[in-house]
Amino acid sequence: MNAAAERMAGGAPRLGLIGLMLVAAGVARATPVVVADPGIITVASNAIAPGGTQDFDFFNVYNPHGATVATMPDFTLLDQANNFKPGGGYSYSFLEAPGGSANFQPGIIYGSDTNVSDNLFKLTLNSSAIQSLNIYIDFGVTDLNAVNDHSITVTANGGSSATVGGIVDTRSTNNFMEFSVTGLSLGATLEFSGIGARPYIAGVTFDINGTAAGASSTIVPEPGSVLLLGGAVLATLGLRRRGMAARR
Repeated sequence: MNAAAERMAGGAPRLGLIGLMLVAAGVARATPVVVADPGIITVASNAIAPGGTQDFDFFNVYNPHGATVATMPDFTLLDQANNFKPGGGYSYSFLEAPGGSANFQPGIIYGSDTNVSDNLFKLTLNSSAIQSLNIYIDFGVTDLNAVNDHSITVTANGGSSATVGGIVDTRSTNNFMEFSVTGLSLGATLEFSGIGARPYIAGVTFDINGTAAGASSTIVPEPGSVLLLGGAVLATLGLRRRGMAARR
C-alpha cells in the first residue's frame, strides 16, 4: 500500500469517529419537549399546593402570617406582563406553599382583555443538573370579577409547547394545570403565555424528577448517547486492526 493510501486508511476511522461523536453530542443535547397533562389538580382552600419545596413563586401575594411564599434558586424569572393584583383585598382562596408554609392568598399576574395571546413571564434555567420536571400552574384563585376562563401555554426554548384550558372555579378552591418538560439543560427557557379575557396565573411550582447527579456546567450524555459513542469506538478499533493487517 502506498503512503497516500495508508493515510486515507488511517484517516477514515478517525473521521468516522468524529462524525459519530457529533451525532452522540446532538442526542445528549436533545431539544426540550413540553407535554400537558389533561387533568386539573384541585386543592381546597387552606391546603398545600403541589410541587417540590425547592422552586415556587406565588405572584404578589397577600401574606398576613409572614411566611416565605417565593423561592426560585434554579430559575431566573422575567416578568413580561407587568400587571399584578395582590391576593389581599380580593376574595381569593387561601393556600400553603409546597412543604406547608403558613396560609396566604396568592395574587395574580395577568394579561390584557384582548383575547389574543399574551406573554406573562419567562423562566431561564440556572441549573445544569435539572433535566426534566413537572410544572404546576395555579389559576383557580379568582374572585370571578376580574378574570374569566382562559388557556395557558408553556413553551420551551421557543419551540415545543403545550396548552391547557382552564375553567375558573369558585373561591373555595385552587386549581392547578400540570405540564411536564424533558430534555432540559443549562440556559433552557420556559415561556408562559395565556389567551382569553384577561388570562392570568396565580403561582407556579415545580417538581424536579430528572437530574444529572453531580452536574455543574456540563451536560451528562443520555444512555443512548453513551451506547452510540461506545459503538463508534469499537468500530474504529476494528477498522484500524484491518488496516494494520492489510499493511503487513
